[in-house]
Parts: sequence; structure tokens; C-alpha cells
Amino acid sequence: MKKNLLKLSGFFGLVSLLAGIPLTAADLNSDFSLQGTILLLLVSLLILSYLVFLAGFIYLGNLTKNTLMIISSYCLILIGSLNYAMLYLSQTYANWTVIYEQAIVIIVFGISFGLAGVFHGFSLLKLKEQLGNIASRTGWVEMIFGFSLLTLVLSPIAILLIIPLYILEIMLLLKANKVRI
Repeated sequence: MKKNLLKLSGFFGLVSLLAGIPLTAADLNSDFSLQGTILLLLVSLLILSYLVFLAGFIYLGNLTKNTLMIISSYCLILIGSLNYAMLYLSQTYANWTVIYEQAIVIIVFGISFGLAGVFHGFSLLKLKEQLGNIASRTGWVEMIFGFSLLTLVLSPIAILLIIPLYILEIMLLLKANKVRI
């Protein structure tokens, strides 16, 4: 039963990815905006699905005694939830838009996500023995994603990597569900 949590987390990773697409479009394109109930529902769905998705990595970290994975997953949950809440507030209230779009906020979230992503990627590399090449591929993509956010100048690379990274992470959770760990 508990191993099915990994499969459930993988499913919620897909939900998180799909909920994040219109929110990212609204964030990147000022001509496209979401408002009211739709925005609140999408952000709520995104935060909850992201939490369940990363809970799968916390569970996997507990199964494999991978403390770095547990800590980095908690950090990603905290940073991601704050970021998505700020996104909601910036789309809803004009005063929050000014705060959210300030360079310092973008830098703090970029560096925080980047640092947590590099550590999370390193923790995924540690699973190569149990899960094979999918763990190393996912770990390297996560580390490149995190590093590109850390440098800020290379952050467009992170935007290009987010969908493949989600897919690899979902595949990793599904493989971990099948493999006896």
C-alpha cells in the first residue's frame, strides 16, 4: 500500500505540471491573465499537487535513507509554495505585482530554487544503484536546472528544462514504485 504513494505522487506531479502551464503563461505574458476563481483554483491545485508530488520524494528519501533528498524536498516544497502564493497575490492585487516583480524577489526565489535544485539533483544521483540510469539522468537534469537558476543569467535554460524535468521525475517515481527498495 505504501509503495503506491510513489505512483500517486507521480500522478500529482503530472497534475502539478499541467496546472503550472497556464499560470506560467500568465506570469510570463502580461497580455494573458487569469483572475478570480479560476486563478485561485489553479494556484490551490498547483500548491496541493506540488506538495503531494514532492512528498513522494520525501517518502523515497526515507525508503533509501537519503537524508539530502528529504531535506531538499522539504526546501522545494517551502520555496515553491511561497512562490506560487506570491504569484497568486501578484495576479490578484496590483500592490503585490510591484513587490513580486522587483528584482530582489526574483533573485531570492531564483537562487533559493536553484540551490535546492542542485542539492535535490545530487540526491537523485545517489539513487543510481537502486533505480539505474533514470536516476542519474534525472539528477543531472535537475542539477543543470538548479545551476541555471543559480546563475540567473542562464535562467531561460531552466524554463526550457522544466517540462522534461517533471517528466523524468514522474518516471523516476513510477520506476521506484515498481522496484523493490
